[in-house]
Amino acid sequence: MLDSDKCYDLSNLDVSQIDNFDNIFESSYYNGDLSNWKTSNVESMSGTFKNSNFNGNLSKWDTSKVSSFIAMFENSSFSGDISNFDFNFKRDYDFNYCKNIFKDNKNFKLIYNQNNEIPNETKDFIIWFNENKDFMNLQYNLIKGN
Repeated sequence: MLDSDKCYDLSNLDVSQIDNFDNIFESSYYNGDLSNWKTSNVESMSGTFKNSNFNGNLSKWDTSKVSSFIAMFENSSFSGDISNFDFNFKRDYDFNYCKNIFKDNKNFKLIYNQNNEIPNETKDFIIWFNENKDFMNLQYNLIKGN
């Protein structure tokens, strides 16, 4: 168990062979640098940052093999740029692989959706994402001063 009073440097952790990120930071206070993690083998990210304080840069994460993003950022502090995430739009929209990805995430909806709820159903989220990913990237870069 990680000590919540310490900040651990996980930036150079080799995660390249890990295929499941389910709930790894759920309910954690961790907010360190994960931007260079090699995530190309990850197949599931369900609940990865659910109920967490994480708000780091994930814009370089390779999500091309991920088949489940369920509740990944639910009720978290995350408001980063996911415009490069690959939600593999060839999947059947009836499958709930993105269900509740941003449910109850106040920061994300405030910054990227004018404080309106982000769609919780996969089909609606994918439509919203496609319509807003360029705006997300622009807004994130404006906030970060890029």
